[in-house]
Amino acid sequence: EGKVVRQLESERILIASGAVPVEVPPLKKDGRSILGSDEALNLTELPRSMAIVGGGKRGVEFGTFFNTFGVPVTLIEKEGRILPKMDREISVRYRGLLTKRGMKILTDAQIVVADLSKEKDSVMLRIIQKGKEEKLKFQKVLIVGDRRGNTDGLDIEKAKLALKEGFLPVDSRMKTSSPGIYAAGDVAGKGFFAHKAFLEAETAVRNLLGEDRQVDYRFIPTCLYSYPEAASVGLTEEEAKAKYKEVKIGKFPFVGNGRAVAASEQDGMVKIISEAKYGEILGVHILGPRATELIHLGAMAMKHEIGVEEIREMTFAHPTFSEAFFEAVLDVSDDAIHIMKE
Repeated sequence: EGKVVRQLESERILIASGAVPVEVPPLKKDGRSILGSDEALNLTELPRSMAIVGGGKRGVEFGTFFNTFGVPVTLIEKEGRILPKMDREISVRYRGLLTKRGMKILTDAQIVVADLSKEKDSVMLRIIQKGKEEKLKFQKVLIVGDRRGNTDGLDIEKAKLALKEGFLPVDSRMKTSSPGIYAAGDVAGKGFFAHKAFLEAETAVRNLLGEDRQVDYRFIPTCLYSYPEAASVGLTEEEAKAKYKEVKIGKFPFVGNGRAVAASEQDGMVKIISEAKYGEILGVHILGPRATELIHLGAMAMKHEIGVEEIREMTFAHPTFSEAFFEAVLDVSDDAIHIMKE
């Protein structure tokens, strides 16, 4: 009711208030036909049809979830490709898999009108895609696009704090620009992952207690909990080539992996990007079974500077999904065993 129940004072404060969706006109949630993620998870019946606005991580996760249950899903993304922050090749391959499973993908698409008034229990969307306009009708529209740091009611201006691009800016020690105030998790941006938030919170607390800890974001995996899974750590191919000019790339498809074939999960690949001269691993990108587990092989190798040559000397048990990682390492030098190249 707006009453102050208790006032707390401290010389050291940690803000970990999360993030909230950004409503972008003309879409405005009504909790019935136009939904946010909370309403989508609380549905008691499967929709007859669904549009998902936002083709990033959350959009693809929700899309594969509803698609698996037989719901006709259309994924609408304003950028030129889905999963725009992931490696381009993984993004392109993922789109192909989703299309094969019956999902409709609209990229470079902008919603200009959302009309709920003409027909009960449906939403008419007017969409402009690459200069062409079309109207599409759905029973439900799910918004999982942009988010902002949740600082509502915190009066951060009184602490001389301000949002930057929607989030509280912090340094690698999780310090804000105001002495004694730290921020961690979604409110600080830089991706929305629980494991990242855990690390940031631990770093902030340790620094609050007088230690000197820093977060190195290079080794934090991006994980897509969808079907199939996808994960990445480090630089994309485009980023690596821009920074290092000359790189080597190894790839191995799961169709050549015995464990994946036995499990009927042979869609996808492992892709490893390495520095050309010394074999340092710069990035690992995985699409396919157990991707969110296998990605830690890449993260550990990068963190501890275990290069391509060192991994080649290891023995990976057979049959395992992890052999696909090993064979991708071998493919950096065109030495992969269970795949034929022209």
